[in-house]
Amino acid sequence: MCLHFTELLQLLTLPANLFEAVAFGFFELLLKTGDTNHIGMQYARIASLNGLMILAGLQPFIYEDFAEVTFELLGAINSPSAIDTPWDVSIIAERFNNPEVSNAIITHFKVGISIS
Repeated sequence: MCLHFTELLQLLTLPANLFEAVAFGFFELLLKTGDTNHIGMQYARIASLNGLMILAGLQPFIYEDFAEVTFELLGAINSPSAIDTPWDVSIIAERFNNPEVSNAIITHFKVGISIS
């Protein structure tokens, strides 16, 4: 799931609620795959963005709180209880219904997209 530069720019200009829907769909798709290896690969891919942010000159304190929330959700999705019930998206819905959590995840993605 690699995006081209023009697609990334289009994502950055999405209204907040639409970007939230895209992010929710990303996590939902990961959960529904039920593949811990695939979820782990996406975890590593997103984690590599943090290294890219450092190379771009961003200080870690700017994004590390946002990244932590994102990785907590990825860890929850990759837990045995979530993998065993991939149709139950409540684990994702709970987080996206909390404005602080959903804003942190979206901000982490937006910062990552803006430097890639």
